[in-house]
Amino acid sequence: MRISENIRNKMREYHDIRCGKSNRLKPYKNNILLGLAPDGMISVFLNGRCFDNELQFKVQAVEYKVADDFVYPELSEEAQAYVDEYGVPTGIW
Repeated sequence: MRISENIRNKMREYHDIRCGKSNRLKPYKNNILLGLAPDGMISVFLNGRCFDNELQFKVQAVEYKVADDFVYPELSEEAQAYVDEYGVPTGIW
């Protein structure tokens, strides 16, 4: 994922803010959080240790058809046993 200049600039923006028991200076929003929701909705938030989540944008994932000769990576034994028993969980996320 490429991070836009707009979001990079927000992450570089200095805030004179102190928080926590130590009252230490925590001036930057240095975390990007991806929120995944049913039906492929993805929310992108910017936050930091002393900041609440700030919604940047939402996007809708789309189903992508892979080539007929695409080879999926092998699953672990545990994952393969789950898929064998329950199938592939699609349509819920």
